Amino acid sequence: MFKVESNFIGDFNLGDRINNELKTLDIIYKFNNSNSSISLNKIKVVVIASVCEAVLYDFINTRIKLHTREGVRNIEVEHLEKIKDKEYKKFHHYIDASKKYNFFKESKGLCKDLKSLKELRNCIHIQNKCAEISGKKLLEVEKTLEILLKTMNEKYHRPVSTTGWVKDFEIPFDEKLPKGNP
Repeated sequence: MFKVESNFIGDFNLGDRINNELKTLDIIYKFNNSNSSISLNKIKVVVIASVCEAVLYDFINTRIKLHTREGVRNIEVEHLEKIKDKEYKKFHHYIDASKKYNFFKESKGLCKDLKSLKELRNCIHIQNKCAEISGKKLLEVEKTLEILLKTMNEKYHRPVSTTGWVKDFEIPFDEKLPKGNP
């Protein structure tokens, strides 16, 4: 288990809901660890995908569109204006905008990994067509969440005067990346 600061979240209620999802995920991991005959990897994937989607929703629909006085560092002003003029409602919209406007250019492959996560989540949750999720695949999914949260924390943190309303995120699996490396 490790923590990631939540200083990039714009909507503190959404931040609290993300923390609740992570607490639920922690319970799922603990239950799964004590009952190794049962695989709950599909549920873990769905919850992790939901957290990723919520983070991107908050960034685009709260931070970029609503926090205009505060601004968003590390995004070009013309990109901010284009994003404000468009409607984003679904996970794939957030991923497409992230790729188009280079939100994660330093985290090579993150948009591709988020797209794969979205497709896997849809396969499990909507289409109900996926076989069991392997441990290796789950590690990839966990790493995607970790990279997203750490990148958001490092690159898009809010001014200190606007942070502290959301408890830091407690991630219920082992850290995959070296400290300070998204």
